[in-house]
Amino acid sequence: MLLFEGFIGILGNLNDKQTKYLKNISFSGNHLLNLIQDILDISKIEAGKLGFTYEKFSVPSTVTEVVLSMSDFAATKKVSVTVNNNGVSLITADRTKFKQILYNLLHNSLKFSAKNGYVKIHTQIIDDMLELCVRDNGVGIPEDKIGHLFDCFYQVDTSSSRRYGGAGLGLTLVRQFADMHGGNVHVESKESVGTTVYVHIPK
Repeated sequence: MLLFEGFIGILGNLNDKQTKYLKNISFSGNHLLNLIQDILDISKIEAGKLGFTYEKFSVPSTVTEVVLSMSDFAATKKVSVTVNNNGVSLITADRTKFKQILYNLLHNSLKFSAKNGYVKIHTQIIDDMLELCVRDNGVGIPEDKIGHLFDCFYQVDTSSSRRYGGAGLGLTLVRQFADMHGGNVHVESKESVGTTVYVHIPK
């Protein structure tokens, strides 16, 4: 969003068409930066050089920050995003990695959602573990593909006319980051019904 806001400051008032184009540029630029960061993180993990910085932070404000960063994408897709933090406040973890986990899950849910769909984000504490749940009513995943979701560069849709972009790194990093926290990831999905991803990390 910084790129988009910068353009507004320079150019002054924009018409609807200009605003739409700049939002697309901003989102594409941010998505490219995140993709580059994903590739760098995968390389660091494989080299055993990815460090963690533990800190105490607010889960609700961090979730809100990620959701706001994806608001233009959600609006373009006409997908509603709702959040229920269920009383969760502070946890001690790597805040940057937590944000990347949620960003990748939310981006996937939005990408595979149909017009007027929904994404629901839910957090709660269960047995001293933070549970982050991201649920959508998108296209879903075939049962025989679920076991491969976390493979690096894996794509569910491998046809020559792929409808959805992506490098297949997001879920790999979600699992890696959860594992490095001492947590885990679980996926439930059904074709044409939707997907739910549960991430558990110690609080």
